[in-house]
Amino acid sequence: MGAEDPLQGYRFSLEVGDLAGWFTGIDGLGSENEIVQNKTLTKDGKEVIIKSAGRLSFGDVTLKRGLTSDLKIWEWRQMVIDGKMSDARKDCTITLYSSDLQPIVRWMLQKAWPAKVSATSLSSDSNDFVMEEMTLAHEGVTREGVAGQVAATR
Repeated sequence: MGAEDPLQGYRFSLEVGDLAGWFTGIDGLGSENEIVQNKTLTKDGKEVIIKSAGRLSFGDVTLKRGLTSDLKIWEWRQMVIDGKMSDARKDCTITLYSSDLQPIVRWMLQKAWPAKVSATSLSSDSNDFVMEEMTLAHEGVTREGVAGQVAATR
């Protein structure tokens, strides 16, 4: 592991078939194992705890962007509402871009589907942008770095 400056997130994109969009925030990319603790005895009879990797799980990914007139996210969500899960499950790519819009990192989600789509609170006396939020459930994530290195967590 060499010394390297941390990557700075400027903008993110999501690509899912013909659905593509820019996002300002993403949360939840990653995986986690339960920790299983097993008690055992050493040769001299001393009790120790051995920790092992248990069940693997993937966090839901939440994406945020300013609300637009594009309805493709809502149409994708409608597939889930209508019970068309085999159509709704799609592989997708999330890309992190630098300030000069060069791709830095990509995450590929396997069999992702929109578990939630919502808009922020709306108020006529606010100057804030209306934000749209989508939560994706998925069955695996792979990260690809700048030089094409791949770290799989399936």
